Amino acid sequence: MKIHYNDILDSTNNEARRLLQQIDCKHIHIVVAKYQSAGRGQSGNTWASNYGENILMSLIIGNNELPASAFFHLTRIASVSVIDYLSEKNIAAEIKWPNDILVNKAKIAGILIENNIEGLYITQSIIGIGLNVNQTDFPNFGIPAISMKTILEKSFSPDEEISHLAGHIIRNRQKTVTEINRLYHKRLFMLGKTLTFRKNNREFQARLCGVSDDGKLLLQLEGMIEKSFDFKEIEWVIS
Repeated sequence: MKIHYNDILDSTNNEARRLLQQIDCKHIHIVVAKYQSAGRGQSGNTWASNYGENILMSLIIGNNELPASAFFHLTRIASVSVIDYLSEKNIAAEIKWPNDILVNKAKIAGILIENNIEGLYITQSIIGIGLNVNQTDFPNFGIPAISMKTILEKSFSPDEEISHLAGHIIRNRQKTVTEINRLYHKRLFMLGKTLTFRKNNREFQARLCGVSDDGKLLLQLEGMIEKSFDFKEIEWVIS
């Protein structure tokens, strides 16, 4: 495992993609930055972080020809790994579909995964993780946010914590698909609860049943009908 330290980048995922042309993906490489001028989240959202206060990292991994249809397995691995890391710090977190990590309904981390696909297989993946470590003020977040420092009332060295977090990802990659799926659903936010969602400006209630292998949210509607929804197809309505 090699860590590439940087001061300022446009985004760690962008730099990881540039590095793909130069490195051997048989080994894990991690791109780290103290600040991102154009940090990215899911579906074009931005990720805002103060200079030097948080973990901003992207792991480059070779997948040994992981089927493209199994792309969401990587999201599960990354999500479970962040949960495991926080649990070591005595922080109980949950996974809000599709890629947010919450503590007490406030966002502590986000995940962005980008894949290189050749034919039917994923050959390399970039797993981007933004984790709020020492930041306590979040003026640029559109939703409630929280950090490790806010919860535990102490500071951490982001650089020292990176290898610990990466270690969880490396170990969880060795687990079976079935085990990772079980662990993912064990900490899935609001699993089994009846919630309010919004689609095309119309609100409806449904029971959250889980997440499919292709990353769709599974909801049980009135009349016991189960439907699947893509990200951005529906919105959460959480009070």
